[in-house]
Amino acid sequence: MFLPHLCVSLSKIKTNLNETMKKITFFLLSFFLTLGAMATDANVTLQVKVKGWTSANPNTHFGGITLTSSGTSRQVILTPENLRKSQLVLNVADTVTLTYTRQYRGFEFVGFSLGSTRLGTSATLTGKQIKKLTRGTPLVAHFKTDGTKDVTLFYDDDPKCYRIPAIATTGSGRIVAVSDYRHSLDDIGRDVHKTGSMRIDLVARTSDDNGATWSATQTIAQGDDNKAGTYERAYGDAAMAAYGSNILVMAAAGDVVYPRGSASNPNRMARIYSTDNGATWHIEEMTHKLYAGSNGLIPEGVSAFFGSGKLAVDPDYNGSGKARVYGAVLIKNSKRTTNNYVLYTDDLGATWNILGGSQEPIAQADEPKVEILPNGQILLSSRRQGGRIFNVFTYSDKSANSGTWSTTAEGCDNGGRNGTNGEIFCIDARRADHTPVKLLLQSQPKAGKSHYDRNDVTIWYKEISADATYTPADIAAGWTQGKQLSTVQSSYSTMCLQPDGNIAFFFEEAPCYGDDYTKGYCMVYLNLSVEEITAGKYLGAK
Repeated sequence: MFLPHLCVSLSKIKTNLNETMKKITFFLLSFFLTLGAMATDANVTLQVKVKGWTSANPNTHFGGITLTSSGTSRQVILTPENLRKSQLVLNVADTVTLTYTRQYRGFEFVGFSLGSTRLGTSATLTGKQIKKLTRGTPLVAHFKTDGTKDVTLFYDDDPKCYRIPAIATTGSGRIVAVSDYRHSLDDIGRDVHKTGSMRIDLVARTSDDNGATWSATQTIAQGDDNKAGTYERAYGDAAMAAYGSNILVMAAAGDVVYPRGSASNPNRMARIYSTDNGATWHIEEMTHKLYAGSNGLIPEGVSAFFGSGKLAVDPDYNGSGKARVYGAVLIKNSKRTTNNYVLYTDDLGATWNILGGSQEPIAQADEPKVEILPNGQILLSSRRQGGRIFNVFTYSDKSANSGTWSTTAEGCDNGGRNGTNGEIFCIDARRADHTPVKLLLQSQPKAGKSHYDRNDVTIWYKEISADATYTPADIAAGWTQGKQLSTVQSSYSTMCLQPDGNIAFFFEEAPCYGDDYTKGYCMVYLNLSVEEITAGKYLGAK
């Protein structure tokens, strides 16, 4: 005789519970799902469902879950590849907190469910739900997507990490993307995270269809902890150029960190190159050919490396039918001052010369990049806190490789204090009325209150003339902020032109292993049109 009253009470409880659930505030990036007291060593099977997402490319990340059990936290980056490798089982014990901690570009978290039972935005599971969970009912994380077309080429999801993007397109149209794979979790010559290793490899992936699909990872230069004291211990900070079937990578190497290089023990440098479109690779040490010795190109140098990312290529230098490659270096001399030089090579990096001889285009400098302007001037862009430092080299006699550097100018301010390596790139484009123009693109983070606060990688742009001669002050002024590519921690970036006329943009972005960006980033590729970058003010060249 108590059943009618019991049914009414349960109905009221259900109604009240539903109303309470609706009122709970949902914080997309930080909310907690308390699973309560659970049996020791219980397992939670996590599944993922994405509404509207049909991509078969495994290199996409759409969320991050942090599980805290008995005071120990584990971060799980949600990717198709991670979920395919093995069943994603979260081992839990005692009181457990599950936190949705990450949102990635194009994917929005919309709630959890237990099996087919949606939990909405609830912050707390009921006792019955907990029992179902411990009995193996899958916990499902639901996402929706806006179809954003990013591809993560290298995930930072294990105790080793990735950093430093480089990308180039060969004469066959193959896009080659290269990154550090850091067993050391740190720069060359450092082990502050006490991994017991200083090994860094350079790894590559390639695409032959404008970035739609990518090859498996290939190691093009493998470090070796058994080679202490030599250039072979680590390879990193790749600067890359490609032309014809040739690919040139100039890399920092060895196990001496840049600030600690000395005349007797400099940080090393390596040349890594391919003449068959990346099928095979060759490596040689370049340290004493370029600096740190009486026979070096810059004898007073004790530490040096090329600014990572893109090396500039003149495919038909001076009408010779041969390619010239320009690269910008940061170099420290015996007096402990740091300067930029621009070097050039006409033989795929086997030998180099200094553009402008002993002239120092930028003194007290940082990581530099170089580009060729339409009129043949050479543009140097060096990182600084708050933006860039520019200088321009003007040839007086190109056949004799003679000319002069101008006086530096600062510009392209990013609105923050962070100084970060970005890319300077000159491309063909059209105004909205289809008038052909040249565009300069400069990438760097947009925001940051300190040197270490790197966020919101963005591309700036400015129109230049194909015929005009420019001063550094001309280059420094008049930049327009274009497309912002990231809304989270993001740092180094680079770009190149794809066969389809779009920009292959390659950059560092969170998540980072253990939420510590000093240990690395995910390496993200984007296929960008000129229209996207400039919000329709300019079009791509035909």
